[in-house]
Amino acid sequence: MATDEIVRRTSTALIGVCLTTLALTLALVVSPGFRGWVGLGPTAEPPEYVAGGVVDVPAEVFAEAPATLILFARSTCPACQRSTPFYPGC
Repeated sequence: MATDEIVRRTSTALIGVCLTTLALTLALVVSPGFRGWVGLGPTAEPPEYVAGGVVDVPAEVFAEAPATLILFARSTCPACQRSTPFYPGC
């Protein structure tokens, strides 16, 4: 009887650990906030340029224009690559 009791308690504890692990894994997959709280989320790098900040663009680019629009795009962005024909000088 003692062996049966030990096996039952061990298997119950193991099932509890498995269910807890499954629940935590699902929470990490579903909730980005939980991933960040646990410290497993991706760390965002601070932006190189911020709104209202100074941009290192040569004066010749904007000296003669009444208004200037500077567009920042990643070289690896497929949508940005497809839109380059619409922006002269790119």
